[in-house]
Amino acid sequence: MKRVYTIRDVSHITGLDKRTIKYYIERGMIQPSDKMIQGAKETWLYSEADVIKVRQIALYRQLGYSADKIRKMILSPGFDWENVLDEQIEELKQRKRHLENAIFVAEFMRYANEAEHRWIAFDSSDFNNDIDRFAVDCFADNDDELVEQGMKKINHELTEGLNAGDIEKQAQKVTELFEQLRTVLKYEPQDAKVQTAISEILRFMGMTAQPSKSSIQDVLLGARLFSNMSFERVVDLLFSKQGATDFLLQALQVYCESLDRERSKKDE
Repeated sequence: MKRVYTIRDVSHITGLDKRTIKYYIERGMIQPSDKMIQGAKETWLYSEADVIKVRQIALYRQLGYSADKIRKMILSPGFDWENVLDEQIEELKQRKRHLENAIFVAEFMRYANEAEHRWIAFDSSDFNNDIDRFAVDCFADNDDELVEQGMKKINHELTEGLNAGDIEKQAQKVTELFEQLRTVLKYEPQDAKVQTAISEILRFMGMTAQPSKSSIQDVLLGARLFSNMSFERVVDLLFSKQGATDFLLQALQVYCESLDRERSKKDE
């Protein structure tokens, strides 16, 4: 005899509260397999397969799928899983970009207020009534000629400005500074040991060589933005091109698929 479970059992097994499970039923994402009638009382019963479906629904909800899409995924045996996953990943990435853009605008507001030492009453018009567009414009592609000049300058400094001994010393210094910082993470941020480590790192990087109100705020803004930026946004900035990460991922996918086809031919 197959085992069945009450909603209380399902709640205990899955860790979901009964209200959430009832919501899944109300939205048509799942239908209990059986019910038990005792007089005027009806009790829905759930099979092992139902419990698995409840767990699947909970996962898809955490991934941001709508109730309608989950219902189609669960109930349609011919559902295009690959396509819907691609779509959901893109939707999640769009949400992530929006959150990063919102953080950027909020950090910009904090930067301006701290630099001016007063509250500035920003409104949506200050950001073109569209924070996503504003953030994208701020990180827009740099002029190709300027980027090329910058790369040549970096290359010259690396090849001409430092010899092998200098590079080794610099690398050793960086290692020492970050090791020092690692050892003080057990203290509070305001502890003198932590502050000394931070000071030495910034001084080494030349970020506080000539301190001024603006440069100090620039250091804070840069650190705050970097700490909240995803790898994707950092890559876009490094290549001075929006969508650079997606481009590289697509190129990598084509490359891997090509390798897979070559290996399959060899195995035949």
